[in-house]
Amino acid sequence: MTREMANSFEQSVLNSINKHIKSFSGDFQKIRSKLIVNRNDDLSEKTVLKTSKKSNS
Repeated sequence: MTREMANSFEQSVLNSINKHIKSFSGDFQKIRSKLIVNRNDDLSEKTVLKTSKKSNS
C-alpha cells in the first residue's frame, strides 16, 4: 500500500467516524435527558425502599 493510499484510507475512516459522531451527538441530548429522568426515578424508589426498611426494623 502506498503512502497516498494509506492517507486516503485513513481520511475515509476518519470521515466515516465523524459522520457517526455527528449523527449520534444530535440524539445525545435526548438520551442524556432520558438517563437523568430514569436516574431520578431510581433515586426516589431507593429512598422509599430505605425508609420502608428502617420503619420495619
